[in-house]
Amino acid sequence: MMQKRTITLNGLFTADTQMAELEREQRFLRGRYESLNSGRSLPFAIVPPFGVSVPLGLAGKLRIEAPVNIDGWIVRPIAVSGETGAGHAASADTPNRSIPVCFPGFPPLPDVTAFILGYAGTDAAALVEALAAEEFTINARYYATLTVLIEFDEETFYGCTYSTGPALWQKETGSAGA
Repeated sequence: MMQKRTITLNGLFTADTQMAELEREQRFLRGRYESLNSGRSLPFAIVPPFGVSVPLGLAGKLRIEAPVNIDGWIVRPIAVSGETGAGHAASADTPNRSIPVCFPGFPPLPDVTAFILGYAGTDAAALVEALAAEEFTINARYYATLTVLIEFDEETFYGCTYSTGPALWQKETGSAGA
């Protein structure tokens, strides 16, 4: 029986140039996955890359770290410049993650501060290795709600539409961090 689910997240997005780079990485992952899996599509790349578990108004330049595999999810951890390790920008009271976010047919999103590039299950490690992307920093970013409407049944993902709410821009002008 066809079901519909609406998922709303508080997301982080970058300026156009950097967003285009994340989308290019996502396209690379789709193509590589299809070549490894006889033309099957990357299971989860239905929305553009988006940042999760990022506190609103986080001060400082943000460092977007190299992609990693977390439970089959391909993510780019986010840290405040000068800090090291995945998830340093997050705090225990980050509002996004009071309950796990689950898209139908997929495990919960990783509970780290990161950009989500996609889900590839057991192929995620090989895809991350093939991507070989480096970290970068962002000064300008915006926060917006990401609303995803999904149509599915128990075995099939039929369709997905998404929209973003109004952007709340933030730009770092000082020298916060490295």
